[in-house]
Amino acid sequence: MKLLVKKPGLFSTIQDNGRMFYQKYGISQSGVLDDYSYKISNMLVGNKLDEAVLELTLFGGEFEVIESGTIAITGADMSPKVNNKQVPMWETLELSKGDVLYLGFAKEGCRAYIALGGGIDVPIVLGSRSTYLRGKIGGLNGTILQEGDIVSSFKTKALSNKCRLPAEFIPKYLQDNTVRVILGPQINYFTRNGVKTFLTEKFIFTNDINRMACRLDGASIEHKISGNIVSDGTPNGAIQVPENGKPIILLNDRQTTGGYPKIACAITVDIEKIAQAKPGDSVGFKAISVPKAHLIYKNYLGNIILIRNVLNSFST
Repeated sequence: MKLLVKKPGLFSTIQDNGRMFYQKYGISQSGVLDDYSYKISNMLVGNKLDEAVLELTLFGGEFEVIESGTIAITGADMSPKVNNKQVPMWETLELSKGDVLYLGFAKEGCRAYIALGGGIDVPIVLGSRSTYLRGKIGGLNGTILQEGDIVSSFKTKALSNKCRLPAEFIPKYLQDNTVRVILGPQINYFTRNGVKTFLTEKFIFTNDINRMACRLDGASIEHKISGNIVSDGTPNGAIQVPENGKPIILLNDRQTTGGYPKIACAITVDIEKIAQAKPGDSVGFKAISVPKAHLIYKNYLGNIILIRNVLNSFST
């Protein structure tokens, strides 16, 4: 399958699972921000779960089909249309040469995903096909999609069964979320009141949100002495609090080290809530234990296996 990019959208890139073993060299992780929507999109077109997909942010753009194939659209609702007619999300779609796929502004959520049957055919760089903008590697020429780009898939057999994700597995994207966190590793840099503020107040997503981080506004979180530390590693979902007391949630394209104390780290399963938040949405934080976080992640993986089995047993 081949798609000609006629309108590239606001911020569209090619992403997969990301680069997991290069942070020690200063290379960001990259990869999809919403793992659930990513995996489901690949399932719906019969791909392996780790194939590269398109990640579209806030506004999707327009694509002309120049070679037929199958796609699936998941994540944020951008009111997708084919030849100016509304088409469903969360199911397999067959597109023919000459069709025009259009995705508008996100009504719910922030990021949509398009999987192409066979997976997107771009070179693997440092173990991943993901676009890493600051390093100018991965994806198509290491940058966001441009008008005139052609997105191609690997050759694959025609899909025998078209699938639709059952409604109970389709997520709702709320404007007010609670994100579960593990406190630390620098919890000792904050006063008791500072930690209380973090866990009881609501914070607002500002306009400064991207694949690197989300800046939040709201009550100021109080430090004991300073909002600076000797720089150390930054895990995905880490929540830094600089001198101004306003939290910053780090995401996949984050810097590999940072010099602000981290009050907590979002659990893996809840990062998709952050990925789908738009400016003006609100978030609160709930502390849980490490064993509880592990159990939630284990259940998440079990749910992915369950969905794959369900999709394999149904066809539209």
